[in-house]
Amino acid sequence: MKNGIDSPINSGDGQYKTAISEINRFRQEIASNELIQHLKNNPLDSNVQFEQVLVNALDEMESNLAV
Repeated sequence: MKNGIDSPINSGDGQYKTAISEINRFRQEIASNELIQHLKNNPLDSNVQFEQVLVNALDEMESNLAV
């Protein structure tokens, strides 16, 4: 994930279009990832919002790039 975002940023894309596209791809991957969905539906600890934590981190990255 780090390389997927860092490489486009370091390539000189001043508007970060490729990096933001990668962030969107990661959002889709999180939404369909079998392990994330299993953890999300885990009845043992429903207070831990694995998917939301990851999506929030991606949202924060995107908002920092869009400044």
